Amino acid sequence: MRPACLGFDIGTSRVRCVLVDATSGEELGASDAALRSGVEGVVGDPRDPLVSRHDPEDYPVAMIAAARSALATARAAHGGGIDVRGIGVAATASTPIPVDVQAKPLAARRAFHNDLDAKAWLWRDHTAGAEAEEITAQLAQVEAPALAACGGSYSAEWFWAKILRCARVAPHVSSAAADWMEACDVATAWLIGAQSPAAAPRSLCAAGHKGLYVPEAGGWAAVETIAALHPELRRFGAQRAAPAQLGAPAGRIAPDVAAEMGVSPGAIVTVGVIDAHAAALGAGVRPGRLVSILGTSACHMGVAPAGVSAPRMPGVSGVVLGSIVPGCDGIEAGQAAVGDMFAAAARLCGAAAIAPLEDGALRLAPGAGELIALDWVNGVRAPINDPFVSGAIIGLTLHTQPAQIYRAYVESAAYGLRAIIDRMEHGGVTFTDVVACGGVVARSRLAPQVFADVLGRPIDLLDDVEAGALGAAILAAAAAGVHADVAAAQAAMAAKPRRRVEPDARATHAYQRLFTDYTVLAEAFGRANAPLNSLMRRLAAHRSSTPRVHA
Repeated sequence: MRPACLGFDIGTSRVRCVLVDATSGEELGASDAALRSGVEGVVGDPRDPLVSRHDPEDYPVAMIAAARSALATARAAHGGGIDVRGIGVAATASTPIPVDVQAKPLAARRAFHNDLDAKAWLWRDHTAGAEAEEITAQLAQVEAPALAACGGSYSAEWFWAKILRCARVAPHVSSAAADWMEACDVATAWLIGAQSPAAAPRSLCAAGHKGLYVPEAGGWAAVETIAALHPELRRFGAQRAAPAQLGAPAGRIAPDVAAEMGVSPGAIVTVGVIDAHAAALGAGVRPGRLVSILGTSACHMGVAPAGVSAPRMPGVSGVVLGSIVPGCDGIEAGQAAVGDMFAAAARLCGAAAIAPLEDGALRLAPGAGELIALDWVNGVRAPINDPFVSGAIIGLTLHTQPAQIYRAYVESAAYGLRAIIDRMEHGGVTFTDVVACGGVVARSRLAPQVFADVLGRPIDLLDDVEAGALGAAILAAAAAGVHADVAAAQAAMAAKPRRRVEPDARATHAYQRLFTDYTVLAEAFGRANAPLNSLMRRLAAHRSSTPRVHA
């Protein structure tokens, strides 16, 4: 029997699954399944563009379908001798879900089935901006170490801001919830048949800066501080147990789930993981290597030996010991829209598809038309962490063409990454190589070249690897004992780059000036209390309060 591991990646619109050889990481089968609710898996609210939710009942359905398909592919190609030893789940974060006393999503109950606030509060839901600012202010008074560990400000995308928001706008949901759990933890609890929130292990990387678990600052001490903002935060905060290390066993797969998936009931399920952290692991992250996961949004992940990088990098999303590779500081920063921004640019230009715009943009020189855009169309994560700012583009004329606009947005994403790398390296963590993976890498010919040119360094591409699902499988192999630990599993199983994109020296020279212009623009709109920043915030307030169409 060939030992194998299943890895799942619960994304924004789909669940991806890979079945890999547990000793070598060789892909034996792969599949994906769409999340069936809403528009491409996302349930929104036409009255509020900041709302983005998932129906958590979609997760098991899609996971079973994807797993059965991947297993069928493997068994057809390799015979029936596949022994699934381990299973791991990665998911978007922070995507908190209110659950009942049996660790089941509230949305599964008839009374809450159509209640948006009882669903999974998807990572890109930005309704909790005001709550995030309150948490930041509260932490700044007495919990400076915890605030520093999450880059100097708490995000509207994160766990406690969303829970506070729900407690205020949907108290009926909050009071009915026995607890809140991250999506990766809910999926893991379902896999092992956990019968209560207390019986469901929680992910260290999801609990880290997003959940305010900071070991060097007293564990959950910061949660005790913010509990003063609302009694429900105190109730849910009091239930926090220490999270489990990545690669630890969560339990064995429940017999009924094993039967539905078609795997042996003895398979070990490992503790859940954030999708970007798993992708970094699957892409071979190591000290000196930055992994950029370029999908609907972007996460840029690095690691450093514990203690080498103090968790004090203003503008970086967070630094958490053991959040990617045990024993190393995991460093995360991100951009709130990349693939989503490219699609939005195509819609803005009236294009039915991105491909024709890419063809036109590929023929243009860097900064064609002297356009500069801000990559803030879904707010901004690093380096200023502000959900209330928005995208901008300057330099438009009567002669501006759609391909120029599209290229300007692709360039803005690259400028945003360069700004993030500058912050990380200023914080003492340097990178000798960059590896990129994700949907943008797989589908765009333009973006990888522009990123290499703007950064002025080569980029190694994993253009057909499901790195997030592979990372989850790597953790499963460690939990199942196929490898001695996570580091050994990663060394044996991580993906190798398929191709390299070299920067063009002339383009890099041109982008040096354009990046300076981008920095000036970002400073003008992003500096707190600056007139243009205040304008963006007023526009955001109007968007939330004004009907989108006239009655």
